[in-house]
Amino acid sequence: MIYSKWLPPSIVQQANEVEPDRFKAAVDAFKQAAEAAKADHGNPNAWQVVLGQLLDDIKTFISAKTVFPYASVRTLVYELYDVVLLTGNDIEVQVRVCELLNHVLRHYRHNQHIGLQLAWRPLYDMLQVLYDKPTPHLKGTFLEHVQQSSLFTLVARARRFFAPGAAAEVYGLLRSALVCGDPMATPTHLALGWLVLFFPTKQLPQVEPDIAQVTSVWCAADMCISLPAWAPSAATKWLWHSSSDAHLWICAD
Repeated sequence: MIYSKWLPPSIVQQANEVEPDRFKAAVDAFKQAAEAAKADHGNPNAWQVVLGQLLDDIKTFISAKTVFPYASVRTLVYELYDVVLLTGNDIEVQVRVCELLNHVLRHYRHNQHIGLQLAWRPLYDMLQVLYDKPTPHLKGTFLEHVQQSSLFTLVARARRFFAPGAAAEVYGLLRSALVCGDPMATPTHLALGWLVLFFPTKQLPQVEPDIAQVTSVWCAADMCISLPAWAPSAATKWLWHSSSDAHLWICAD
C-alpha cells in the first residue's frame, strides 16, 4: 500500500486488517444510495444522493493502493457503471461518477484475477443517444466537453473488461457500414470511429475480424481528410494483439 514505507509497521498492520472492511462499508453505502436513486423514478434530483463524501472516500481508498477483496471491487465497479449509464440527463452526477469509475478501472487495468466483465452495448447505445442524435436542450460547451471527455475515457478504460464475445458483437454491428457503405459517406466515418473506440483488441486472438476489408475502406478513401487517420489506428490496434499473419497482407499490398 502507498503508506507502508513511511508509517510504523504496527500501524501498517492495523491498516491491513481494518481498511478492507472500511472499504466494503463505503461500497455498500454507495450501493444503497444508488439503489435508492434508481427506485425514486419521479424525482429529477434523485441521483444527487450519490454525490458527496462517499465518492471522495472511495477514491482515497483506491489511491492508497491497499489490497481489497475483489468481490467488493467488482460490486463497486458494477454499481458505478450502472449509475453512469442511467444518468445521461444529469451531467454533474454522470461526470463525477464516471471520473471515479475511470480511476478504479485504471488502477486495476493490469489485474488478471479481478474477474470483471462489463457489457459494452449499453455504453455504446448511451453514447449514440448523446452524440449521434440531436440533443433537445443546450448544456453549455464546457459541460459537454467534460462529459464527452469522461465518457470516452471510460470506453478506453472499460473495453479491456468487456465480456467475452464483445469483439465479434462490435464488429458485427458496424461491419455493414464499413464494408458495404460508401467509403466517403458520413456513416462509414462514424462506424470506423465507433469501431476504433469500442473494439476490445485483447479479444482479437479469439475473434479475428477481416482486417483486409476495413483497410480497403481506408485505401478507397485516400482523398478523405479524417478517415485515413482513423483506419490505421484500428489496423494498428488489431495487429498489436493479432496472433495471425494479417500483418503480411498489409505489408504485401
